[in-house]
Amino acid sequence: MELDPQKVEECLRELERDAPEYTKKIPAPVLHALQRWAACGGATGHFVQAVVRNDLMEAVSRADGESLAAIREIMWYVYNQLPSDCWQRHPRASEAVDKWASEGGLVGREQTRVRANLASTTSTS
Repeated sequence: MELDPQKVEECLRELERDAPEYTKKIPAPVLHALQRWAACGGATGHFVQAVVRNDLMEAVSRADGESLAAIREIMWYVYNQLPSDCWQRHPRASEAVDKWASEGGLVGREQTRVRANLASTTSTS
């Protein structure tokens, strides 16, 4: 799905603006990767993929020292701030996370909704 780059940037600014104080403990590249994942389902590194797939063993084994030191804050951020369907609650239920990527995250969903609304208004005219 082709996403509107302006909408992606707008969504990223919103996620950054709404980030709680404790995110200052999360390494910036990790926080930005999580936000990009939420915004558009974009590619991330192995560590962030393990986090959003709720695979703690894999996440810990792939974490660098800074990420490992902030693992609690990273998990809080994912659980409390990101849409619940962009990460999986149960480690074996990866379909939801795969769907999130294929739909293009928050921006892709919004674009799909707008297109559907336009299509329904033009078909009823």
